[in-house]
Amino acid sequence: MNGSLRLKHINLVDQTVFQDGREVNTKNSKSFMTVFFPVDAIYFVCFSTWVRFLREEKLFGPEDALFPRPQRQMVAGKFAFTTLSREPYANSQKINQVVRSAFQDVGLHPYTPHSFRKTLAKLMNDMNLTLEQQKAWSQNLGHDSILTTVSSYLPVTEERQVEVMKDLRSSFIDPSVGGIGSTEELGLSIY
Repeated sequence: MNGSLRLKHINLVDQTVFQDGREVNTKNSKSFMTVFFPVDAIYFVCFSTWVRFLREEKLFGPEDALFPRPQRQMVAGKFAFTTLSREPYANSQKINQVVRSAFQDVGLHPYTPHSFRKTLAKLMNDMNLTLEQQKAWSQNLGHDSILTTVSSYLPVTEERQVEVMKDLRSSFIDPSVGGIGSTEELGLSIY
């Protein structure tokens, strides 16, 4: 979750986030467009409710933070967090802490925003997408190469590798279970 995003980077109509590397803390100051992922609509509802809250109730403008810091004020001689700053966090460390704490507070594993990226990569893998769709998904995560997504977020243990390869070999050897056929059918020649 990028703590430097501002409301101007969010387009609720097109369901996009433009991460402008000149204004947003992105890896290598890279700019890229992210389209909201095809997940349950409740996530977009929650997010858009938050954005509307900031814009309509808190009267935040385009330059104000998407994830604003709480602002302390003196109340009855004590400091209290009573309002939101219009400034974003300096880095993502505090947002990571807030997200982890939110999960822990309801008795769940202390997930971080990076866990969302891992979940989205796993979802990509589980959806049986075409290579073009996988590449678009990877780019939507901000990766120039699908290899980054696969190597960083989709590890395969040696045990799973063996299992997958045995399943593939079984399918190849016996076309009746969905294999790809014999070497003659594939047009392969063995020298």
